[in-house]
Amino acid sequence: MNNRPFTDKENNPKPESFIYNASKDIAPLGSWNLWTKMYISENDPLNPLLSPLFGNYKGIPPLFICVVTHEIHLDDCVQVAKTAQTHGVDVTLKQWDKMVHAFPLLAPLFPEAKQALDEICYFTKNHLLA
Repeated sequence: MNNRPFTDKENNPKPESFIYNASKDIAPLGSWNLWTKMYISENDPLNPLLSPLFGNYKGIPPLFICVVTHEIHLDDCVQVAKTAQTHGVDVTLKQWDKMVHAFPLLAPLFPEAKQALDEICYFTKNHLLA
């Protein structure tokens, strides 16, 4: 399960959602440049451990990706889902409107968060016990 993956730490060129969602995302404008530099430090941004988009998805377990449609990382999530699917991975991509970043963590404060967390738990339970 991944709650909104940030998959391409090289981020060059930036996914279009960094542009069209910049004013809608809860993250302060430009903050991801700072967080990315702190996360990568002096390491290679193409390292798949840092930028999963560049990794090999063959043989990994099923993925559940939960993202908000107005996040700057929307395109990252869609792209990682497509990439994993081309490698034969069972992917569930859930896109939610009008929620905040990482909103399932806010369950049970509002119904959508509880529903999303329930879906994540159901997915996880079914795949762990399968």
